[in-house]
Amino acid sequence: ERAWQRDGFHNLHACCAGPSAGARHLKANLMICLGNPMMGDDGAGWHIFRHLVQSAALPRDWEIRFGGTDLFSFASDMEGRRLVVVVDAVESPQPPGSLELLEVDQIPVEGLSRGAHQFSAVESVRLLQMTVDGLADVRFVLLAVAMASVRVGPNLSPELSSRLPRIVDKLILLVLEQTRSRALHAPGEAVG
Repeated sequence: ERAWQRDGFHNLHACCAGPSAGARHLKANLMICLGNPMMGDDGAGWHIFRHLVQSAALPRDWEIRFGGTDLFSFASDMEGRRLVVVVDAVESPQPPGSLELLEVDQIPVEGLSRGAHQFSAVESVRLLQMTVDGLADVRFVLLAVAMASVRVGPNLSPELSSRLPRIVDKLILLVLEQTRSRALHAPGEAVG
């Protein structure tokens, strides 16, 4: 039994892809998992999303979406939230599967890895904040997952694949901590 399962959290509201349609109850927190599931480790967000949906382990005030490589299409879904966590695979000197939690407004844009995206996740968030009025008071956090490689194919690298359950467990624990304390780890702190 995993730690987050013992805590008894459940009731995940999830959508397989794309922005929601029609009227819905707005949950305080939103997690958007990014990546291209046909590009090896760049698809880590897809695999994390699938594990989270299957586990149904997120607290009731969290909603989760798979964003592919287009964070911009979720602008209206982000409006009015207290917190938006963007999960994305990044090139990093850390071992594959390492996690780093970063406040988006404290990340320097220079030198960011673009990966397979036209804009990095951070650049996308900053552009959205400048152009969408309803995002001014939303807190954005990037959960960066260190990747081993980007290659064509639907499978994660063996290094990242073997660490996926631990990554998902750690992510769930971070969400539970956020839900309980209303404060995530200190910016820039490695969390796994």
